[in-house]
Amino acid sequence: MLTALGARTFHETFAADNRSEDMAAYMAEAYGEAQQRNELVAPDGAYLIGEIDGTPAAYVYLRAARRPAAIEEPAAAHGGPTIEIVRFYVDAPFHGRGIAHAMMDAAVAEAVRRGGGTLWLGVWERNARAIRFYQKAGFVDGGAHTFMLGSDLQHDRIMLRALPLQTGRLEAIWLKRMKRGPMDAVTEAMLIAGKGIRGNANQGGRRQVTIIERELWETMMIELGTSIAPSRRRANVMVSGVSLAGMRGRVLRVGESRIRIFSETKPCYQMEDALPGLEAAMRPNWRGGAFGEVLDDGEIRIGDVVAFEPASAS
Repeated sequence: MLTALGARTFHETFAADNRSEDMAAYMAEAYGEAQQRNELVAPDGAYLIGEIDGTPAAYVYLRAARRPAAIEEPAAAHGGPTIEIVRFYVDAPFHGRGIAHAMMDAAVAEAVRRGGGTLWLGVWERNARAIRFYQKAGFVDGGAHTFMLGSDLQHDRIMLRALPLQTGRLEAIWLKRMKRGPMDAVTEAMLIAGKGIRGNANQGGRRQVTIIERELWETMMIELGTSIAPSRRRANVMVSGVSLAGMRGRVLRVGESRIRIFSETKPCYQMEDALPGLEAAMRPNWRGGAFGEVLDDGEIRIGDVVAFEPASAS
C-alpha cells in the first residue's frame, strides 16, 4: 500500500512537467518494497498515513536530518534536532477535502514529540501551489538546494518552521529492590547522581535508570491483542508525551533531576516469558525503551513534567 500510494502521488504531481525517462529513473530509486521497508524500520524516521472513509488518501514521511548547508536564514529554534519532511503527498481524488491540513498538523505534532527544534523540507521551485500551502502552514523560505530527478538537475526551495519545546509527563515509577526481584510501584523516588534510584538494586555504571514510553507500550498491547501491566517490562520509569527514539546523548529532565540517555534498552527472553511475541515487538525503533545515567540529585514524582533539554545543553 505505502509503495503504491507514494509512487502514484509522485507521478500525479510531477509527470506532466518532467521527462518520462527522468521520472522512471527517480521512481525506481525511491519507491519499492525494499526501499519503504528500510524506511519503516529506520529508528529516526516515521510514516504518517491519512485515510478518508477507510481509504488511504495522504501520507507524510519524516526523519531526523541535518539542515542543508544551503540554508541562508534558519528559522529560530530552541536547539532541538532538525526534522525533515521528506515526502508530503495527497492522492489526487482527495484534493480539496482538508486532509492536507490535518496531515501537516500531525507531522508537526510528531516532530515536536520527537523533540525537534526545526522542521524543514525541500519543495520544487516551480511548484507554486505547494509553496503557498507551506507558507500558510508557517514555513519560511531559507534558501535553495539542488535535487536530481533522473538526469535532470533541479532546484528546490528550502522551507523551515520553528517548533515549540515538547513536554511530557512521568506516568509511573518502579523499584527493583533485589536482582531478579519484583518491580515495586512507588509514587516518588530519589535519584542520586552517578548511581541511580535510591533503593534500586542496580547502582552505578551506565544503566542507572531504565525508561519506557506509555504510548509505545499501549501500541504493542494492541498489536499483540492483549494487555499486561507495563511493570512487566521491568523498567524504572514510564513517561508519556516524549519520544526516546534516537535520543542517544541527549539529556532528559525529569522533575528535579536529569538523565543522560546512553542507548536503547534491548529486550531479553524475560519479555517473551511475560507475553509471547513481546520480545520481537520491542526490537525495532527503541520500543524497548532507553537507559541512562543520573546527572543530578533530585526527587521525582508521578505527574512531574519531563522534557528533553536543547541539544546544545546536552
